[in-house]
Amino acid sequence: MKTSLLIPIVALICLTQATPYANAAPPSIMPALPESPGPSPDQVRVNDKRIDLQGASANKIKAVELLNEATGNAENGNFADAARNLEDAILYLNDSDAQLAAALHMNLGSSYDHLGKLDKALSEFEKASKLNPRELEILYNEAMVLEKLKRYDEAVANLNQYVTRQKDPKLQHEALTEIDRIKALK
Repeated sequence: MKTSLLIPIVALICLTQATPYANAAPPSIMPALPESPGPSPDQVRVNDKRIDLQGASANKIKAVELLNEATGNAENGNFADAARNLEDAILYLNDSDAQLAAALHMNLGSSYDHLGKLDKALSEFEKASKLNPRELEILYNEAMVLEKLKRYDEAVANLNQYVTRQKDPKLQHEALTEIDRIKALK
């Protein structure tokens, strides 16, 4: 009976094609990737910042690929898939590049915010802020999540810090408007 061998093989093929991560290691045990054999772009733009990829490891390039995939998912309103992409990207990068890691954590925080996972969003913004304390967008986003968590004093403190450090008068004005709005909620 040759068909008895064919059934398990067909079942195995169907299972591996039906599972989205069939050929990938689970995120918690992702192995280091070998160096990329082909040329990669010298730089990519992430959140309006340039990230240098010249001589980058395959893990860093994979993290950027996952970030790009997450961006597409977020633009289509699919924040759950965007969050999964970003979680995987963070595992590949393992915070080895502070600027890129901060961008990944900030975008993951935004995805969690859209999903209503506010505690997780806040945690990601805090990680991003530690990795890149000069990035004002992180501070602003963190304040907005603090407001949603009804932690108004902390939200106002973050926004005051944002206003003090922000050089753009228009963005300062927008933050001051948010401060007034949050103070009215207390």
